[in-house]
Amino acid sequence: TLVAVDASRELGGWLGVSEPLPPAGGWRIEHGVVATLIAWICTGLLLGLCFAAAARWLAHRELLAPPWIPLAAGGVVALCGYAAFWAYFLHPLAGRLFPVAVLGAAGVIWVRTTPAPSRVFEEVRGLARLLVCAGLFHLAVLHLFSVPRDFYDLAANRYIIGLPGDNRLPHDFAMRLYHGESPKNLSDDWLSSDRPPLQAGWQLLTWPVTSFLGFGAITASGTSAVWLQLLWVAAAYGLLRTLGLNPSRALAWGAVLTLGGFFLQNTVYTWPKLSAAAFACGAFALWFLHPDVAASPVDSPGQPPAPARPWGRFAVGGVLAALAWLSHGGVAFSFLALAPWAAWRAARGEFRAWLCAAGAFLLLALPWLAYQQGYEPPANRLVKWHLGGQEARDARGTWETIRDGYRALSWPQIAERKVANFKLQLAGTWPLLGDFSVKDAWIRRQDEFYFTARALGWWVGGAGLLAVALIRPRSRARLAGMRRSHVALFGWTLATIAIWCLLMFDGRHAVIHQGSYAVMLVLFVLLSAWSEAAGRGWIVVFAVLQAATLAATFLAPNEVIFGPPSGWPLVAVAATALAGFVVAGFSRAPRSAGP
Repeated sequence: TLVAVDASRELGGWLGVSEPLPPAGGWRIEHGVVATLIAWICTGLLLGLCFAAAARWLAHRELLAPPWIPLAAGGVVALCGYAAFWAYFLHPLAGRLFPVAVLGAAGVIWVRTTPAPSRVFEEVRGLARLLVCAGLFHLAVLHLFSVPRDFYDLAANRYIIGLPGDNRLPHDFAMRLYHGESPKNLSDDWLSSDRPPLQAGWQLLTWPVTSFLGFGAITASGTSAVWLQLLWVAAAYGLLRTLGLNPSRALAWGAVLTLGGFFLQNTVYTWPKLSAAAFACGAFALWFLHPDVAASPVDSPGQPPAPARPWGRFAVGGVLAALAWLSHGGVAFSFLALAPWAAWRAARGEFRAWLCAAGAFLLLALPWLAYQQGYEPPANRLVKWHLGGQEARDARGTWETIRDGYRALSWPQIAERKVANFKLQLAGTWPLLGDFSVKDAWIRRQDEFYFTARALGWWVGGAGLLAVALIRPRSRARLAGMRRSHVALFGWTLATIAIWCLLMFDGRHAVIHQGSYAVMLVLFVLLSAWSEAAGRGWIVVFAVLQAATLAATFLAPNEVIFGPPSGWPLVAVAATALAGFVVAGFSRAPRSAGP
């Protein structure tokens, strides 16, 4: 049967001839909020079994402080995904058998490992509940309006119209491997070696089961990718705990961060940049913040901190750093900022520990480097684009492209471009921050997607609240105890921004998505911690203001995604669940002066 469908009467519309029909075996679960939620729950259960087994195993190894076990457990699942990628690359049958073996091993580990101490696993359970609520909220807002678009197309048009198809690239890569096809020449614009493989492997980890259950590949891979991006919640929680917040308050701030437009857009538009930021922040904390001591439970006096095992901690940090780089190369700007600090620390007596970190990183990175250079070279398009200004493919090498690009400019032109990149960090339509009109919602959405300071939204007020906290003796004393961690995180962020703005070739190109998302994650966490130090009531101010901004800016339709808001009951349920974390934070937190 030949079917023609005309849906081209709107911006971004389409004309379809021979519309895909259900296969002979029956309907496939593909589009819509119900299909998305069912697929998300299914992939969550599969990945969650591996996550829970890894968390229980890590708790007994005593390598990490409790707040960092959830992110490390997510890293173990990502490692399994990375292994699944290579299994599929060797042979599709090996790839399809590998996830079954992983699930079986996870079940055995869960059964044979005794439960962790309650204070340790309570943090894991609390963080897992927040992950579920945050993901539910983001998916509910994504599907607020019922439109016949697949997951990736909907995410690319829901908030900003016509975002590039980068979010689909890991899916296309995984699809080639799943069907035993060559991944070379992945698309007209990209080679498979141009984009790291971690998200493709993460998606392949669940496909044999989701395919058997009848889920469409797009919905299954998209919802699986959402779980990977949600690891930013685990990283934010670990940082907040390391900065001295107790578990309930760290969860409360994590719930409020979920309302932020930056996280709302990037969690569902699943290019793997938030996952890269999460793993990079975990590596930084394990290397430089000594969370084995700093993150002992604030509201559990008398509990000893996790034992210090620097070699093991540095090795785990190396694994997380490798996973960050295998998620997205943009995180390299953050690692460049760490290089002098790491060299200085190694020279002062930590050489063996850093050797462990480097060994763990290279063990994971070298296979992918071999793929890039030996299987489908040259794998340098993004580097040439961002650092040399050459967007289209050409035959020149990386250094040749960068050299030719700068030779064509005068020194004043080079300086002008670098200054423009620094100025761009403060760009945005700032008067619209307090504007709640629907007509300018598209401007506010773009501001929170592209510009560093403006994307922070109401959290910029945390800088002023830091001054308030420093005035109050009790708040100043709490900050003094964590001063080193605050300074280290802020210094890392500033150094990353400086290196990024200086290395980007074109002026006014240092927008958020062309850099390291670790910058945004750390800034949100620091500003939240400073606001917390100023008084326990400020979280309510941020929650109310951000909820109002979200309602006016991100719940509004646009020219492509519109219609009756049929998904509002699910949004309300998810928002209520997030509000419960804030209420719980008040009921369990020690009382201090408020705003």
